[in-house]
Amino acid sequence: FWQFDGTPEVLHIAVPSTQLDEEEQSCLAKLDDGALLSATKPSYDPVVEGLADRLWEIACSGRPISGMASEQGAVTLLNLVLAKLGNVRRDQRTTLPPWRLARAIEVLTENLAEPPSIAELAALVGLSPSHFSRAFSASAGCSPYEWLSRKRVERAKWLLETTSRSTTDIALELGYCSPNHFASRFRQLTGVSPRDWRRKQPAPK
Repeated sequence: FWQFDGTPEVLHIAVPSTQLDEEEQSCLAKLDDGALLSATKPSYDPVVEGLADRLWEIACSGRPISGMASEQGAVTLLNLVLAKLGNVRRDQRTTLPPWRLARAIEVLTENLAEPPSIAELAALVGLSPSHFSRAFSASAGCSPYEWLSRKRVERAKWLLETTSRSTTDIALELGYCSPNHFASRFRQLTGVSPRDWRRKQPAPK
């Protein structure tokens, strides 16, 4: 257990054992007392801090949390912690075979509004969630969640340019929980709001 002075805010992140592959389960089983003890001591990692801050921000925003976003954060944190505690050094360049990458991308593209979870995508191509997530990132240059976000914005750009539909309609079609969430994510990836982007495009014929 932990003891804190003052009134700190604490974020607990739990990762189901179903997210682990055999190597990770073996790593956890073999951790000695010294490694486990080190987990109880304060440590700082800027990458872990960034991911935790992002999950905390989403949790405190009041909006529904994307299953894939939270899964991706949890899987990434898990791999970072295992690498630190268990001295696991995986080849981050390990990629997906072309057919597995193509299948995952096909399913994501067909389900932009209601995407499958990372666990479901991993099962589809016969891998554990953590292995799939690492290999997808190495193959595509970004995580499954980031790929989905970029594809949604790409589709949103097309709809903004070729139709007169409202940003609310477009946001709902693409699976965003609200127009504000859509606008925020669109701005993060393009640098402008959906409305500003539309204004710069030729009027739809």
